[in-house]
Amino acid sequence: MMMRHVLGRWCVGLAAMALVGPLLFLACQDEETAGPEPTGTGLRIVTSTPIPTAAPTLPPQLTATTGTPIATPVPNVCPENPNPAQPNVMVVEEPRPSDHLTSPAHVRGWGVGIGFESQGVHVAIYDSTGEPLKEMMGPPLPKEGRSPPPGMEMSEFTAPFAVDIAFSAGVSQPGCVRVFGISSADGRPVNVVQVPVLLQP
Repeated sequence: MMMRHVLGRWCVGLAAMALVGPLLFLACQDEETAGPEPTGTGLRIVTSTPIPTAAPTLPPQLTATTGTPIATPVPNVCPENPNPAQPNVMVVEEPRPSDHLTSPAHVRGWGVGIGFESQGVHVAIYDSTGEPLKEMMGPPLPKEGRSPPPGMEMSEFTAPFAVDIAFSAGVSQPGCVRVFGISSADGRPVNVVQVPVLLQP
């Protein structure tokens, strides 16, 4: 009886070991496959910065440029100037040198002293041979609302002038516009400004 009792306990022990053994085996396997816990020591974190790619370079665009046409200088056929004006005494603003004029030609500018007793200015047009085609008087105009050219000597009798002078050239040719005052002493031209132009028929 005693022997049977010991044998029974031994069988239960074996059965218990048979059940626990595989469980222990599985637990050991889980620990082996799990591997060691990672630690902060020895870890290296690598980050990569994207390299910017350069934008493609386009070939330079060719642009068409339009230059300002340069006026061809007109031959100066003006007669000899008997009394050249100082630039601050008599100024012709229009026409400009080498302008093409058709009849009637518009002539304007400023003069010192031309407002005294409404003396005004004289305007003449010469052809390519130096002969006068037309001459006329240009009265002084009011200064209000008009700006004098830079450097103009301003006085009580400084005034602007403007005339439209008709002429007949016949053919296209170099010509000359002369603006001047008349000396009260001897009647000769004074303060003379001459502008070479091209006269158009």
